[in-house]
Amino acid sequence: MSYMVTVGNQAGGGVEDVLEAFVHDKRVTAIGMFIEAIREPVRFAQLAQQAFEQGKRIVALQTGKSDAGALIAASHTASLAGNREAYAALFARCGVATVETPTELIETLKILDNGGPLSGYRVASLSCSGGEASLVADMSEATQLRFEPFPDEQRQRIEATLTELVSVANPFDYHTFMWGDKPAMTSTFSQTMDGPHDATILLLDAPPRPDQDASSWITAAEAFADAAKQTQRRAIVVATIPECFSDEMRNAIVALGLTPAQGLREALIALDRAAWLGQHRPLEAPTAVAAPKATVLVDESRAKERLSTFGVAVPTGKRCVPTEVTSCATEVGYPVTLKGLGLAHKSEAGAVAVAIQNEEQLLASMRSMPSDIEEFLVEQTIVGIVAEVLVSIRRAAPLGWMITLGAGGVLTELWHDTQCLLAPASREQIHTALQALRIAPILNGYRGKQGANIDALVDTVMALQQSVVGSSIVEVELNPVLATTTRAVAVDALLIEESSK
Repeated sequence: MSYMVTVGNQAGGGVEDVLEAFVHDKRVTAIGMFIEAIREPVRFAQLAQQAFEQGKRIVALQTGKSDAGALIAASHTASLAGNREAYAALFARCGVATVETPTELIETLKILDNGGPLSGYRVASLSCSGGEASLVADMSEATQLRFEPFPDEQRQRIEATLTELVSVANPFDYHTFMWGDKPAMTSTFSQTMDGPHDATILLLDAPPRPDQDASSWITAAEAFADAAKQTQRRAIVVATIPECFSDEMRNAIVALGLTPAQGLREALIALDRAAWLGQHRPLEAPTAVAAPKATVLVDESRAKERLSTFGVAVPTGKRCVPTEVTSCATEVGYPVTLKGLGLAHKSEAGAVAVAIQNEEQLLASMRSMPSDIEEFLVEQTIVGIVAEVLVSIRRAAPLGWMITLGAGGVLTELWHDTQCLLAPASREQIHTALQALRIAPILNGYRGKQGANIDALVDTVMALQQSVVGSSIVEVELNPVLATTTRAVAVDALLIEESSK
């Protein structure tokens, strides 16, 4: 541990000041951050890039992600905190790995300090208990780690070091037949490491009390270290539960040049984070934004006029007073959708009716809506829908312009299926985010059905980004964008603009 620095409420120096010092200190190998808020996102991103260039990776634990936590953090720092999605997008853009607990933070830093990030997610596991092997398999499902089977040639080499009573699989229970036999253990461990995996872990449940003899567990660690030297592979010793390693055991493992990871769950998360860092590099700094002093809601009809100039496809429609509704519907052409204007959330107010087939249905729908609606929007109803998608861009001050993609329509609040990016985002990033959604199988074509035009969805996001970022717009939400086999059409739009008043 090189430093432990606290900046309190950042009244003097801030997180970015400390980070800059660490980036330029050659003794620092990895940087952990326990933070409430980032005040200078552009500077933070630039420092993350510098850290990456010097081979230093950053791991962040951010508090204030819950409503209660955000309130506490805001009162403490007097700056924006919380906003889980915006911070997650910032950290991902900056190549900063995130964790959820202080223990995960420390365990990840330990792995980074002793060998840097992992080259991939493929891991081999060694334990002398079938129960531990099963735990590894079960707990790893919450990560991206892959415990792939050993290739046939490697499996045969491993089997040659064992009795016929031991079966070889990954996670690998090597049994206790060789326990205490250092040469035999070294041979088996070496063959297990000598394969395509990016790291190998050895689980040890050493007795934690100083008055208990841990010598045979140290022998196992020594065999593991010898195997790592022979194969030149990444090796991490893992305590089944955090308390398993005494000071003596930890010191012995460190002296062998290995990392003592404490707690199986914590170790797997740390390995996952180290692998993530090995696959991601910082992108260009986001565009910082300020919070607006005042805002105004632009009604849907005028919002769609703006969207059309941006290059976003919207339905053919007409704005009209109640007495003009029937003539407008005839002009647009049935089936039509009828919406009351002047409401931010029309569905909740009962001010939306879709797929109206004729004038009788149209008049009945209008009568069922709130009587104080002064203007309506009559639009062509879009057919051939594959999926409904949420697309939004908003100012997430001071972090930047946040793009949110997700399941749209009624699924937005039911599924909470979203992916967030900070602008500017490339076509590839937007496509990747769409494919990460739970609705991706539907977008791609499910059970023999034709999929949506993904390129049209990406075009919509790119057009929106190009026009909104840096403008007077505070937020624009298209929910839903109807994805069909040929196009993407924004059928509902919420646009909030900065007001000079």
